[in-house]
Amino acid sequence: MQLFNSKNDSQQKEKRAVFKYFEIIFSKASKLIQLNLIYFACILPIFCGALYFACIIFDVSAELIEQFYFLHLSVWLTANIPFPVFVILLMVSLILYGPFTAGFTYCIRNIATEKHFWISDFFEQAKKNFKQGIVFGIIDMVVFFSCLMYLAANTSGLEGTQLVVMRITQIFSLIITVLYIWVRFYSYTISVTFELKISDIFKNCFIFCVLGFFRNIIATVVSGLIIFTFISTDRIDIVLIATLVFALCRFTGIFSTYPIIDKYMMKKVSEEKNE
Repeated sequence: MQLFNSKNDSQQKEKRAVFKYFEIIFSKASKLIQLNLIYFACILPIFCGALYFACIIFDVSAELIEQFYFLHLSVWLTANIPFPVFVILLMVSLILYGPFTAGFTYCIRNIATEKHFWISDFFEQAKKNFKQGIVFGIIDMVVFFSCLMYLAANTSGLEGTQLVVMRITQIFSLIITVLYIWVRFYSYTISVTFELKISDIFKNCFIFCVLGFFRNIIATVVSGLIIFTFISTDRIDIVLIATLVFALCRFTGIFSTYPIIDKYMMKKVSEEKNE
């Protein structure tokens, strides 16, 4: 009987969490849109440059580019902005990407945990977490760029063992990237919540990736569905990306995984303060 009640309680909590997820999204829609617009503007050179580069290395056809407005616009902007200007904008965006992501995460975390914040906190927290943000940003770029390069590797001239090894390497790089995405669910959040060394942050992240295994899967699947739905929406895909996709994906990740951080870190900190 006790087990039956516990199971029912667990199911009720899951149902409440789903309702809470949508309740917060609808009640804080204007804040999410504002934050997404700011973040999108900050990383726009990276966004355009990455898509332009991906189209080149994957040899994406002009017809396919035309089918997706966000892709067409990104390629057009990258190709038509004077090269020196674009390089400067890209370098600034790359340098500030990590700190901006930290500020963005701080604000989204407060939305997910229903705490107050000002939009200006985006930039204040970016400044406060500048050094760690730079490190996290560099790691993000290295991991995602490496995965992209492995997946785009030309295997047409490979046969037998060489082809098998390359395929295994590509699959392995994809698995590493997915695992890093799980680590990323926690890294920026822990960084803006606690004063810890980077090594300690990653140590906790790897532990939480195991403890929050199913939460990580849910966050990954839901975020993937959001991205797929938004980029495949004809003609308004760029509008959805500019106004919602980053905020919703970040919110989904934090909403799903923050209970793990709260259970194993926040409560421990509170207990230590009360001692």
